[in-house]
Amino acid sequence: MAKFYISINQFAEFSEATESSKKRIIKQQKTPNKFLIPWYQKAKGAIKKFFTDTKDYSPIENAIKELEAKVPINDRQRNDRAASIQALEVMKKIKLPRILSSLSYEVVTTDDKEIHINDVDVKIAPEIIIKASYKNEIIYGAVKIHICKGKPFNHVQCSYVAALLYQHLTKKVIKKGERVLPELCLCLDVFAERLVPAPENIAAVSSTIRIICGDIKRLWSA
Repeated sequence: MAKFYISINQFAEFSEATESSKKRIIKQQKTPNKFLIPWYQKAKGAIKKFFTDTKDYSPIENAIKELEAKVPINDRQRNDRAASIQALEVMKKIKLPRILSSLSYEVVTTDDKEIHINDVDVKIAPEIIIKASYKNEIIYGAVKIHICKGKPFNHVQCSYVAALLYQHLTKKVIKKGERVLPELCLCLDVFAERLVPAPENIAAVSSTIRIICGDIKRLWSA
């Protein structure tokens, strides 16, 4: 039986794509370009560090200064530098959930970065997983970052990502007696200026996610 797989951000793109774009996404998953240089790496790293302590904006400020001091040698580097600075400036304006700002939490890791849904392995790989004590419970949350100036996610796409984070933590991270808070499972789309939590009605969204996974299988096998 064929193995079906997709990364979480590509899943979000697939969910709202045209038929031709869905086929392109599946092709990219099957044969990824190993020489593709990722964009926004400095910005993404700074934002990830910022989420370890959201009271401290110095990782973002320092990254902006480093990018401003960097001398690009080609058009790609110039464009990446400009867009990365813009992303970090936008990040400073995004309002954070009150619960995230009020919590004292620790950052935890897991080696298991995928969940299996309707025969499809969805690679979740959260940028950060947080653990805290809240109202006499051990609670968890996670953040997934999306930075793409040309293809920002809409609210529905962000909801899928946040719901997948919730499922991942529930299935792979928490222990008995611990709980995942939907409002702490956050999809951050920087250029869309969105920080979207998992929906309260996870079951309904999970059903839609299974249907989308069925569509992935259909096109994978086509």
